[in-house]
Amino acid sequence: ANGEEALALLARMRFDLVLTDCHMPRMDGYVLTRTIRQGAVAGISDIPVVALSAGVLEEQIQRCRESGMDDFLPKPVLLAPLGEMIARYVDTSPLDSGT
Repeated sequence: ANGEEALALLARMRFDLVLTDCHMPRMDGYVLTRTIRQGAVAGISDIPVVALSAGVLEEQIQRCRESGMDDFLPKPVLLAPLGEMIARYVDTSPLDSGT
């Protein structure tokens, strides 16, 4: 629902990727990303962060980069580009069962 809740979850659980809306209440995606990059939660400062926003102007995308986000997806988010984005940052190969 907001960046503060995202930080709390990141402190309790392991995630491979953060998808964040740029415009959330209380703590937006820009502040969330800067907070992550500054090491507010131990061990995740390098976690991939992907912005979600309806604003697709170059200035908006540049602001995402400046805040430390790794990539950008325009809203509405379509499944195929979302899947490609996840595959770019997360190893989605099946786990090796050793057999």
